[in-house]
Amino acid sequence: ITQVPAFGQIRYKNIYPGTDIVFYATAKGLKYDIELDEQADPKAIKFRYNGHKGMELSGNTLVIKTPLGEYKEHIPLAYYKETKRPFSCSFTQKEDIISFKPENNTAGRSRVIDPTIYWSTYYDSTPTGFAFWYDNAFDGTYFFAGGYTSTTNIGTVNPGAAYIQSNNGSNDWVFIQFAGDLSLNWVTYHGGSSNDVAFNGCMVADPNNDAFYVVGRTSSSADWPLQNGGGYYDATFNGGAEDGAIVKFTSSTGARVWSTFFGGSANEMIRGCDIDPSGNFYCVGETSSTEATFPIQTLGGAYNDGTQDGFKDGFIAKFNTSTSKLWTTYYGGTTSEWGGKIHYTQTGKLVAVFDAGSGGTTTTLNPGGGAFYDNTFDAGTDLLISKFNGTTGTLEWGTIMAGNLNDNMNDGTITSASNGNITLICRSASDGGTFPAFNPGGGAWFQANGGTGSTIHGLICEFNSAGVQLWATYYGPTAANETAFYGGGYDGQDNLFVGGRTFDAAASLSKAGSYNDNTLSGSSDALVVWFNATTRAREWATYVGATGSENFFALHVKSSGSCGSAQLYCSGWADAEIPASAEVDPGGGAYIDHIKSGSSNTGLMMRFDEGTAPPGGNTWTWVGGITGSEDDWHEACNWDKAAIPIATSDVNVPGGTAFNPKIYAGNTGQCNTIVKNADNGAVLTIDADGLGKLNVTQP
Repeated sequence: ITQVPAFGQIRYKNIYPGTDIVFYATAKGLKYDIELDEQADPKAIKFRYNGHKGMELSGNTLVIKTPLGEYKEHIPLAYYKETKRPFSCSFTQKEDIISFKPENNTAGRSRVIDPTIYWSTYYDSTPTGFAFWYDNAFDGTYFFAGGYTSTTNIGTVNPGAAYIQSNNGSNDWVFIQFAGDLSLNWVTYHGGSSNDVAFNGCMVADPNNDAFYVVGRTSSSADWPLQNGGGYYDATFNGGAEDGAIVKFTSSTGARVWSTFFGGSANEMIRGCDIDPSGNFYCVGETSSTEATFPIQTLGGAYNDGTQDGFKDGFIAKFNTSTSKLWTTYYGGTTSEWGGKIHYTQTGKLVAVFDAGSGGTTTTLNPGGGAFYDNTFDAGTDLLISKFNGTTGTLEWGTIMAGNLNDNMNDGTITSASNGNITLICRSASDGGTFPAFNPGGGAWFQANGGTGSTIHGLICEFNSAGVQLWATYYGPTAANETAFYGGGYDGQDNLFVGGRTFDAAASLSKAGSYNDNTLSGSSDALVVWFNATTRAREWATYVGATGSENFFALHVKSSGSCGSAQLYCSGWADAEIPASAEVDPGGGAYIDHIKSGSSNTGLMMRFDEGTAPPGGNTWTWVGGITGSEDDWHEACNWDKAAIPIATSDVNVPGGTAFNPKIYAGNTGQCNTIVKNADNGAVLTIDADGLGKLNVTQP
């Protein structure tokens, strides 16, 4: 059959008043959305199932029995169309008729009953090359993604005064900047005529000083783009096959302010970087250069090792905001150390982790006080963990952590919670029972068995700020299938999110109000997992992928603080079209490309918005103070539930609009005016105890 038009979707308008149903094709089959305008009633929607052998609601799932087996439809996931903010919605059943029940009053906004991702896009411009978006960063205004590419025709974008160059070699660094509305602002290559690579962990933004940094390695000895930043500057390729490289830009303009080699007469590679609250910049990596040529610099009171001991040693370097070098030290021993990641914790500690080979000696320090400590190498590659005083650089804790095979941090991430807890997010191939896993109990996700036969599994290790072990677990529910974690971070409430990829068909867990993809579609899929802030129980896990192989090499959490939700910025690559349900355009000028142009490994970026959990019951109690000048109506920490009357609840409070009300304190420290909303009956009252406690009751 020819000349028959094909359609990506079919829309049936006004199947109920103000309600459309849209059917569309995805890589996983036919899907549908139900779209409701401001006045539509979701309770009016009804589905009748014919020909079944029985049907029932089982928890959050509708189970339909047919002659060919059971068919399952999961709880509907619903969101407001304009903001993509989720609201809770469930099934109701009456015999063979199914309808929808929203948990609270959702009138007054357009709604969609379906999973949601806030934004996703490819960025690649060739059918033959590849783009790896290995890392990302957020400075409060701009979102950056970076990595390396062999693609010669990625479209560069110059906002005016930015550094711009075209592709110059076999692999070049490449980075991209989006504005706060996710519109495309700046894209450039950075490299010479040889092989230049920036890995995950290669980027960090400094919001207080309008700067962001990129690190990596370069083999472009003759024409690496250089710039003297006024501090440390090495314009000479120092020898070996590759040197470390550091580049600094102005975030707001994209202007380059510093670009330097960093290394000695042998090979160097910079694998990670971070900043502290004062804007000091840190980087870590590996070197084979001896102290005769490597740029060692002693810092008074800090850990200082000026002797290269193994075939490779790890190194740590520190620079101030003027690019002056303050401190450089080797870290290691007679064994080899390589890779490296570094993180400045939220409580002022500097943590570095290297990969280390077995045999020989290395640097360790047991601080006592119950800190995890092991000074013995196992077989394969081991984790070498170190913690320094963030002000003085004094070594406070150093330990080996190992199983019987390879445990790797070089592609992983270090992050920290608000209380200073240190978390390593990485991977391990050690056999079950040989790695020092630790189950804290209380419902925490725990998997002690990583399988056998060198199968790689995700690995999460959490310590308190003193180095005491709190939690250590594999992640890979099916022990025979590979899972690897590369990125992650904490939100303002200390929920932990991690990202990576998996070959495991049992790695997902649905959660109402979240994007849920429970099917491993290709050889491997990108994976995002959420662990509870208090218990470390697994709350949610989803695949993102299609028929090929997909990966998230970076996951950055932008938190709105202890009261607000967070945004998860993921970057990596895909070698097949992701499902249509994951191709989301938030509008408002956001850059969107949902046509995969590369034959493989096309750069992929995505943002998840951490929604607010649905409330239980219909009364919320304000537990925040009302003695200040004003309090935000939808600050979650000011209410007694995990969720709050969302900003779309039409409760009229003096000083704010209907959709964004404010609660102002009166002269007595109490809210003196009470208004009943005529439309939905919501009432704001003050408790009789006179302590200024506010209640909102919504029918």
